[in-house]
Amino acid sequence: MIRVLVMSDSHHNYGLMGTVLKREKDIQVLIHLGDEHDDVDHFSELTDKINIITVPGLYHQDYINYPKRRCIEFSLENHIFQISHSPKDLILTNKNVEIFMHGHTHISNIIHQGDQTILNPGHLKTLVDRSHTASYMIMEVERERILVKLIDINNSIMKTELIGINEI
Repeated sequence: MIRVLVMSDSHHNYGLMGTVLKREKDIQVLIHLGDEHDDVDHFSELTDKINIITVPGLYHQDYINYPKRRCIEFSLENHIFQISHSPKDLILTNKNVEIFMHGHTHISNIIHQGDQTILNPGHLKTLVDRSHTASYMIMEVERERILVKLIDINNSIMKTELIGINEI
């Protein structure tokens, strides 16, 4: 099993990011979905043994200067993921992708569309932004399934989803 922390839209709020990074132990992969993806650089002491995957937000120089970094595909176990900051940069027509992830809206969500799932962990901008509490996701990725937990900044599980062959 691979434990993955997914966060987005931290906007330089190192307090909220630090709370999450100190709380969530045994993370092998950290995914940051932009605004500001380089915030993870401020936590090298907490992330030095973690595989970090990031995409830039719309107004970041990396988004402007490196268009190929706007949407990234990778695999964990036998699952293919695609990540971007904006949902508009996702290539939803790619039927090989099982899990799409984006940020930008600051609204957490888990949406199923046939064999594909779209995840948005919400935001870590402030305790509440656009009427939505700060939140993030933990994924437990195994070969045949993915357990997704949407967690608010107060450590309350908002939603749990099981994705894959052994779905409930």
